[in-house]
Amino acid sequence: MPAVGLQVMLRMLSAPAPRVKAGALDAAQDFGFTTTGSGLSGFSLDDDAAGTLSNTKTFSGLVPGSYSITEAGVAGWSLTGLVCDTGEAPNLGARSVDVTLAAAENVTCTFTNSQHGSITIVKDANPVFALPPKSGFALLGGARQRST
Repeated sequence: MPAVGLQVMLRMLSAPAPRVKAGALDAAQDFGFTTTGSGLSGFSLDDDAAGTLSNTKTFSGLVPGSYSITEAGVAGWSLTGLVCDTGEAPNLGARSVDVTLAAAENVTCTFTNSQHGSITIVKDANPVFALPPKSGFALLGGARQRST
């Protein structure tokens, strides 16, 4: 049987406005993957410039058959896209794709993750101030400063 190949790619999108920077997002987040099928093994990918991990994993020399790749969930990130270039039907909710490799076929599957955004609210209250005596000003909220 001729050897076939399977390639898994990882893309990471930043938040709040998703965009892909040229080659690297600089998010030091690793994503773990589990696999099934003869010749595959678990692996991790990331998409930063550190170079410790690649953003692509290639399995070559595979025989035709059934294979599965599943991405582990990561806090603060959502899997927002999962596509393969040969028509497999990925299961985005299960974070996985089942691939049936035919003789002489090569498949590339791309997992796209988007980082969650955040909103930070800061309250800056002015210190409570006292009205000078005999000012005669009324305070909001029903309280009154009494003039003497």
